[in-house]
Amino acid sequence: MSPDRGGGPVRRVDSGRIRRIGIVGGGGGGSGPVNGTALALARMAHARGLEVRVEPALERALSPKGEGAVPVAPLHLPASAGAGAGSMGEPGAVPGGGGGAPDPGERAPDPGIDLLVTLGGDGTLLRGARMVMAWEIPVLGVNLGTLGFLTSVTAEEAEEGMDRLLRGEGLLDDRFTLEGCVRGPDGQDRA
Repeated sequence: MSPDRGGGPVRRVDSGRIRRIGIVGGGGGGSGPVNGTALALARMAHARGLEVRVEPALERALSPKGEGAVPVAPLHLPASAGAGAGSMGEPGAVPGGGGGAPDPGERAPDPGIDLLVTLGGDGTLLRGARMVMAWEIPVLGVNLGTLGFLTSVTAEEAEEGMDRLLRGEGLLDDRFTLEGCVRGPDGQDRA
């Protein structure tokens, strides 16, 4: 095991258990850079015999009829993950920082993926991480913008990054989440 880098222990991703990949995009997907990167990654995963699941906007973009279509299935994540918009304006972020994952005592349905790939920026990565945190599913963040503190690879590095992860070279950096609230002088919780 590698040393702790502040968030938690760093260890290798168990690539042998990855059979189903989910892909989500910034703004729910549907933009040119998101679609192009999603298509490249979906083709790569499909060529390796992996099942690809995508959110609805990407499903429409990736499964047109005709040559070049990639077979994809819909990605079913918890309904609570899609409620509201968070401070970064990302669809799916829950107001107040409540996450989007089920409460610890609730039994949530399995999302049907072994790896989640987020296409966008740090806000998209956080949205995706909240969607799958109850199942401890690894997240590969692909930065499609100019800055990215949390994302792992750029759009140009996305295929190589996923290939390395699937070959067992990926590192999993466990992180934890914090939830807080602001209490006013009257003792009442604020947003």
